[in-house]
Amino acid sequence: NIFKSIWSPVLKLGNNFTSYLLKKCSNDYFGILYTIHKIQNMQKDVQRLCLPELLESYFDSQLILLWPQLQRNMDILSTRVSSTLKSTALIKQVISSKNGNTLLVPLQLTQSFGTVIASLLQILDINVQGPLEGSVERISNIYEQGLVQLSEGLSDEKKKLFLYVNVQQVATVLDVSGGEGGKSLAEHYSKLAAAYSP
Repeated sequence: NIFKSIWSPVLKLGNNFTSYLLKKCSNDYFGILYTIHKIQNMQKDVQRLCLPELLESYFDSQLILLWPQLQRNMDILSTRVSSTLKSTALIKQVISSKNGNTLLVPLQLTQSFGTVIASLLQILDINVQGPLEGSVERISNIYEQGLVQLSEGLSDEKKKLFLYVNVQQVATVLDVSGGEGGKSLAEHYSKLAAAYSP
């Protein structure tokens, strides 16, 4: 039909442009996630207004490009969290904390982790449908396990203090900045903090 003959080349350009952007800005997971959110909203509008099926196919093709890249970014983020927690420099920093006062300050990684997870959960709060929730849970599990392993070289008293300070920081950030999507995870970290409370 006429609509398809006019718009098919334009929509093909749109897909090509998205592919180009993903090559240039592949690490911008917040930008990718926000774009997914906007596309999902437009899909609802297409269905509600009974617009041509070609538009729905176009939005589907956009999501087919975006979701795998977002998932790759979540995998990279998981790997970075894991490798940072296992880094020799961080292990030395924690184990050499002979003065207990240095353990009262959360790790830089903890502060960054809390901020990133809270931001992802804020976007989840605006109803992005897809596998992101599982990715957030996976990254959170990697952080928790890595933190416990990192504390193994400390005495029992210092270990509890170290774990308490770090998980309490995450719980606070999620509670304040994680939106409704962060409440459940904030509660989980609050329970951990209570268990580690010195």
